[in-house]
Amino acid sequence: MSTGINQILKLMLQRLTEKVARLNSIQHSGGKVVAEDWAELYQLENEARAILETASQPTAKPRVLILVKGGVADYVCDDGIDVEIFDRDNYEVDPEETGGVPRHYADLATPIDVPVNEGAREALTEYNLSSAK
Repeated sequence: MSTGINQILKLMLQRLTEKVARLNSIQHSGGKVVAEDWAELYQLENEARAILETASQPTAKPRVLILVKGGVADYVCDDGIDVEIFDRDNYEVDPEETGGVPRHYADLATPIDVPVNEGAREALTEYNLSSAK
């Protein structure tokens, strides 16, 4: 469930809880629940059903668009996506300088024979990437 839906759900549930508490108080004090209170309660119920329907829809798949021009790859992606580009041509020319991909890509890299960085090389690659920003 997305953060936006979580926030909307939280606010709606808070209003629903307050309304039920008010109706409970009226009922237990011998008062009558007026039509406006019932109408608001039904409205909150409908909002809850709509939120549940939205939350049950499949979420969109994360997206990555890769552009390759003149042998140079660049990408744009949705927030929160971890992207790694491996240049096999550069690796074949200078494997020591190019290195492999980070270890958390091992399950993706192994089937297509992409080398995976280990130990000190992994730390060096992460340092180089973070200092290049």
